[in-house]
Amino acid sequence: MNFKCPVCLTTSLVRTWQEDGPQSFTCPDCGGVLVAIDNYQSWRDSNRSINSKKAFCGALSPSVISAEKTGLKFCPGCRHAMRKYRISETIECHLDRCGNCFRFWMDGNEWILLQELGMLGDIPEIFSADWQKTIRIKESENAV
Repeated sequence: MNFKCPVCLTTSLVRTWQEDGPQSFTCPDCGGVLVAIDNYQSWRDSNRSINSKKAFCGALSPSVISAEKTGLKFCPGCRHAMRKYRISETIECHLDRCGNCFRFWMDGNEWILLQELGMLGDIPEIFSADWQKTIRIKESENAV
């Protein structure tokens, strides 16, 4: 498969494995990562020790602040538009997911960010309506 980066548009993605993570495709230019949901699920199922829903206390190290790229992205696998999903009401970071083939894209440093936040085990839940609704409710409560 010759996937092109949805950010750089012309750069070919390279098959990789995230540090202690699933098989994926990485852009050598921007550092973004494409993961198939079945690869993620297999990895998560075989790694019960990964963090999930851990409360985060403290400051993020500057090297893991999200390198979020704005704008619409198209899935490198099937070319459908990808939808953005917030990970938290307090951190400006979105994961992009294809609603057609369910691959997801993480901009540079977002895998490390989720790791530092203890949220690597939460990726499918981040894509859920309940997770997104909770973020909107917390944002509205904080705005008052």
